[in-house]
This record gives sequence, structure tokens and C-alpha cells, in this order.
Amino acid sequence: MIGESIFQFHEHNAMDESIKSYEYDEYQPITGTQLNSAGQITITIENQDQFLHLHNSYLLIEGNVVKADDTRYVDADLIALVNNGLLHLFSSMKLTLGGQTVEHVNYPGHSTSLLGMATYSSEYAKGCGLTQGWYPDTNTAAALNNSGFAVRQAYLVRSPNPKGSFQCAIPMRHIFGFMDDYSKVTYGMRDTLQMIRKDDNDALFRTAGAGAGKVVLSKLAWSVPIVQPNDVVKVNLYKSIATNNTIPVQFRMRQCETFSVPQSRSTVWRLGVSSAPEKPRWVLIGLQTNRAGNQESNTAVYDHCNLTNMQVWLNHARYPSVDMGTDFPKEQYAGVYKSFYDFASRYYGMDNLLAGSGVNPSTFKSLYPIHVFDVSKQSERLTEGVVDLTVRMEFSANVPANTQAYALVISDRMLKFKSDGSKMSVLF
Repeated sequence: MIGESIFQFHEHNAMDESIKSYEYDEYQPITGTQLNSAGQITITIENQDQFLHLHNSYLLIEGNVVKADDTRYVDADLIALVNNGLLHLFSSMKLTLGGQTVEHVNYPGHSTSLLGMATYSSEYAKGCGLTQGWYPDTNTAAALNNSGFAVRQAYLVRSPNPKGSFQCAIPMRHIFGFMDDYSKVTYGMRDTLQMIRKDDNDALFRTAGAGAGKVVLSKLAWSVPIVQPNDVVKVNLYKSIATNNTIPVQFRMRQCETFSVPQSRSTVWRLGVSSAPEKPRWVLIGLQTNRAGNQESNTAVYDHCNLTNMQVWLNHARYPSVDMGTDFPKEQYAGVYKSFYDFASRYYGMDNLLAGSGVNPSTFKSLYPIHVFDVSKQSERLTEGVVDLTVRMEFSANVPANTQAYALVISDRMLKFKSDGSKMSVLF
């Protein structure tokens, strides 16, 4: 829009020289850690006189996908990592700052898939998404007519030499809400990332003819920017730390839970209890039938399971307030799709033309029927008291055996960074 500003040619250009160095450093797991067996992997950044920019940090993972007998696959073998597959190698991931647990995410493969499908555009996969293993499926088959699988198979098997080798960089804000929302530096705290490694079956997708595979990790590192401010900024920062300041921090914490859905036409799932000031704001739910623990099933897509209605209850308050009845075989799911599609723009405060999922309605039905509930508007009774979060589901027929529900609950979390005059710590 043209206005008065076009006449202000006398304005001086502003140059930001506050940072004189912004370089990444890698932090490795503690000595003796086994990357390829079930158990805990811990990476620690010791208390240092450094300013860290965790917002832009990432997890660097290198390794190989090989056959169970350690031989290499060939071009014709239809095997790939599932979309977002490397995070399916872990059952939980925990971030600790200054000895305090800031965020603990179970089932990170599912939590990041639910959120990613609702927020990433189709262009993201075509650009940098593949460097973190993100290129969603276009059908359910481990076949070359599934363009998502074909791209991932080429990236893993047909392109590299030796075949099966890979390197991926997964942004930490893809995993943790703290990294996503808190964009400032941290200082003088002992930062720890803990990951629980599990087996490889949920990370791989193949045909029976390709033969069983395994993921052999050779490197796992936390790459973190070290920021060197200029002298003026550094003096001001040290003065602030020396005055024992307390800094309030608020972010949207992510928690993921799972539930074995009984073989019935209705069920109630009690997700848990929360209390002020940490309140649930969003709930994303996906269902899967017979997909876990089997390399011939795709753990990165979801099933509608003939769901006809789903509601989230916070105590006696229901979301949404009216039934969003669905009949997937009859193509009746416009309301739940709109809630799914609108999530990105509402969550990040952007226009729908700039933010929105790359999933179209037909793909939503067949691959990504993710149900999104906005529970951010709550009565005073809810915002000030204890909240019991419950999910109610109804189906047109009995739910198939071996059906799991995964729920990503996004809640407000508030903490404080407290200075003791020389370093920072975390207070709740």
C-alpha cells in the first residue's frame, strides 16, 4: 500500500551489528553410549560461559539402512524410511535445562507426524523437508506409484553410494514446543537431551520381497548455535545476569499419549488431569489399525476406522459444542477437515493463504484423518481449577482389532529463568 512512507527518503539505513559470531557446535552422547540397542541416549551441554540459541538447534543423525544380515539393498528393493521415520526410532525424548525437565515428549514419531501433517505445506517436502526425512505418502503402498515412498526410496537406496546410507538434520523445534516458541538465547545452564532408543520396525516400510531391514546409526549429535554478541551487547547481558533478574518464559508444551481402542462402537478415553496455569489448548488425534511393529505396514499414515463422531471434554465443557458428524465412505467429513486445515493459521497466527496443511480433502480421508480440537477458549472455572481431559469416540461399526489412538495435547507451560548473579537456572 502506497502512503506517506515513500517520501521519507532522508531515513538512515539500520544495520544490526549486535552479533559478531554465530557458529554451530556439535555435542555427542556421553561416552560408551550404544546407538543401536534399546536404552537411553543422553547428550549433555555442560554449564558454560556461552550464549546458546536452542531455537535453531537440530539433531544430526547419520547411518545406514541394511538388511538383517548386514548386506546392502539394491535399486529394485522397495524399502524406505517411513515419512518422518527417524523419530520413530525413539519411544520418548526429554529436554532438561538447569536440572529441570522442561518438556517430555512420548512417541515423538507420532507427535511430530500429527503436528507436521497439520502445519507443513506441500512445498516444504519439495524443499528442505527431505533433509529431515519428511516427504509424505500419497497412498498406502510400498510402491513407486506412491510418490512419497518413491522419493524416500530413491533418497535412501537408489541415490547414495553405498546404498542405504543417509544423513538427516531434524530441527529441534520440530520436536519440542519450547524450541518452537522460545527464540531467545539461554546462558550458563546445563542442558540435557535424553532419548530412549527402541527397535527399528516402526521406522521402516517395505514390501515382503525386499527382506527385513535394520537401521544402523553411526552418529547422533545435537548441533547448537553458539552466539557471540558484540562488546556493547555482552556488557549489557552480563549486567542483567549480575542483577539477579527473573525472566518469565511461556511456551506451548507438547505431550503425546496412546490408547488401545476396544472393539466396540463407542469408547471413552480419559487422557489425564491438568491444573492451572498449565492448561490444554489444542488436541490432535489420529487412529491406526495394525500398523505398529511391522515393517510391511506404514506407521506414518492414519485410518478413519469408520468414525462418526469425536468430542473432547474438559470437565463438563464439550469441544466442539455441536456434533461434527462424519461418514467417511459417503465423503461427509468437511467440518473435521476444515478444523484440520485451519489449525496452522490459527496456531501460528498467520493468514490461511500463507499457512495451511498440504493435505487435500481426499488425502485427508485416505491417509491423514487427523482430528483437531481447539480447546483454547475456556471458562473461568476451567482456567482456574483442575481440568479432567476426556475423549469420546463413536463409530458406525465395531473398531477393528489392534487399533491405537494417538493424541497430541498442546498446553500452556510457564516457567522462569532465574539468575543467581553468575548463571541462569529454571524455576516453576
